[in-house]
Amino acid sequence: MSTKAIEIMEDEVKRGVALGIGLELGCGCVLRTTHGLPCACTLIYLKNKGSRVHLSDIHSFWRTLEYDNEEAMPKNDNDMFEELVDKARQSDLAYRKVFLEKLRDILHPEDEDILAPAVRENRKGRPRCSTTRNKYGFEHSQRKYGTPSTDASTNVQHMVGDFAPGVAGAPLEKNYTKGLLSTWVKRFGVPEDLWPHFDGWFDVGSDGHCGFRVLSHALRGGEEDYIQMRDWCLKEITAFDVYKGLLEADVMTKNGLSKYENTLRRIRFIHQSGCGEDHWMHSDDLFVFASLYNWTICVIVENRYAKGPKEWQCMTILPLRSSNEGVLPMVCCGY
Repeated sequence: MSTKAIEIMEDEVKRGVALGIGLELGCGCVLRTTHGLPCACTLIYLKNKGSRVHLSDIHSFWRTLEYDNEEAMPKNDNDMFEELVDKARQSDLAYRKVFLEKLRDILHPEDEDILAPAVRENRKGRPRCSTTRNKYGFEHSQRKYGTPSTDASTNVQHMVGDFAPGVAGAPLEKNYTKGLLSTWVKRFGVPEDLWPHFDGWFDVGSDGHCGFRVLSHALRGGEEDYIQMRDWCLKEITAFDVYKGLLEADVMTKNGLSKYENTLRRIRFIHQSGCGEDHWMHSDDLFVFASLYNWTICVIVENRYAKGPKEWQCMTILPLRSSNEGVLPMVCCGY
């Protein structure tokens, strides 16, 4: 993990301590939405609880080490060698002895007992059986439609499914499938009035997590963080009482749990595999993400129960709590 990220979180902890009682209202969760790092309220909560920050809460940007091979190599090998020799000369006798032994092994490898590996003459040819992987059922069904686009994180081809079109200011727009917009809008019967508002479209995996994958791509720049989106949704719901009224915490169901408890059970899914309908995203979850990121979410939904021509419905989701008095950024997604 980057030391810069650690320094930023240390400053955020100091800010949280300074806020004191007004932490929940004064935090703003700006660091989480802009840098992908835990904000002051989260860090203070973990500190008081005695827990640690998990790597899954840190954006992959701070967990990726990139370097250029040309910059890593010294510009002048002779100067580097002279520095090593000078350091060896200034060291004690034991260090110089080890240095000379290592140098002698490199310059005179023939004096060692190490031999070249034996060459195998009986090389294996092409295997008799096919090594092609057996595809999943949803991969076969998706292959019937659209043009495949490859997700760089999972290296799995996804066909037409849920999409995240026209995201205003969305990160990593290069992930959108460009050039096929006209084909897509005609195939799915999107009204012509909506065509100018789409910049592109992107497919996500239809493994039951598609709703969380769409929001992960729109808000995080990649669909691979769908499990983390579920975790953040749970933390947001349990941290504020306003969601108990929205999710009807006082209404009991047939299984003996309230609708609020059933919602937590539905969102909670930590396995890296497909999930059933009992763990799918619901429209009420969009209010959670709108409040979590302080964004306006516009959802375009096809009315599959309409008789006759296709009908499209539009829902605008506003944050239930917001500290921003200006114009909120908008994310447009649909299915």
